[in-house]
Amino acid sequence: MILEEITGVDIIENKEVECKARLDRNNIQGWLKTVAGFANADGGYLYLGVEDKTNKLIGFNKKDADIERNFFNNKINEHIVPRPPYKINFLKYVINKKELYIIQIHISSSDVKPVILKYKGIPSIYMRREGQTTGATY
Repeated sequence: MILEEITGVDIIENKEVECKARLDRNNIQGWLKTVAGFANADGGYLYLGVEDKTNKLIGFNKKDADIERNFFNNKINEHIVPRPPYKINFLKYVINKKELYIIQIHISSSDVKPVILKYKGIPSIYMRREGQTTGATY
């Protein structure tokens, strides 16, 4: 099953869409850049539980979806200033009579810019452009 089957629209990673199987606990800065980049640009959607490139659904059970959401919220509160506006939705689907969830996070463009990612004491500004997140330039 792929992401398009539960959203009803074609989804391609671009300046407004990013898919991740899980939030990488070993590279927190990597996905936080994307969140800050969306907030500094026009906003976008981060899908969790979706294989990158193929959009194949990996999903989470209910407990793990809740853990992933809480981890996301905690790291945003800890590392990004000002906190960007975002909304989290759980998209349910069923495979082999088992309920699984995709996490859809809509990050809006921030009214207060720049949104700064501060990781390991180093502040950085990121922008989302053409399917990738890059450091802002002067």
